[in-house]
Amino acid sequence: MLTILVISGIVFGAYELFMKPDQVEHLAKSMPNPQPVDEPGTTRFLHDQTGCSFALPAGWSILDEHGKSKAFVGPKVQGFIPNIQVDIVAFPGSLDEFADGGNLILKSKFKDFMLIQEENFITNKSLIGVRVIATYTPTNLRLRFYHYYFRKDKDSIIFVTCTGPDEVKDQLAPLFDSCIKSLEIVVQ
Repeated sequence: MLTILVISGIVFGAYELFMKPDQVEHLAKSMPNPQPVDEPGTTRFLHDQTGCSFALPAGWSILDEHGKSKAFVGPKVQGFIPNIQVDIVAFPGSLDEFADGGNLILKSKFKDFMLIQEENFITNKSLIGVRVIATYTPTNLRLRFYHYYFRKDKDSIIFVTCTGPDEVKDQLAPLFDSCIKSLEIVVQ
């Protein structure tokens, strides 16, 4: 039960921020000095809270820091701002348990939730994680989510969510995978 509550808080926290495109756009516009990022592989972002580092997409900006999480936004596509959110959560269970709990919550919240794929995901530095790909429609636009989970240590998980319109999955999927493939834990 505690597992479901922890995962529920994470999923719905991300939902509140990123599933309302007008709020994300307002936040992105209200940033006084968005920080530009370069081509994947040339500029790496170090997330102080998670201790992970990864390459960022060209043309994306660091949106804001929300407690432990960090958010990045890209150029608007079909009225939605694609985004990447990085967080760390206390969770002593397995990555598969975490992924399954998140899927259960999303299935209960969204009637049209569809799990596309759940599989192991290995970064360029051989960090083994789990990637979940799913679609659902939290607003009037069908979205595709790429959730990546990695073990930080025995008691915590690095949770990365990448979101964009389902119709442009062929453009966004390689971009998201490339960024997350570059993820490495640099500070324990």
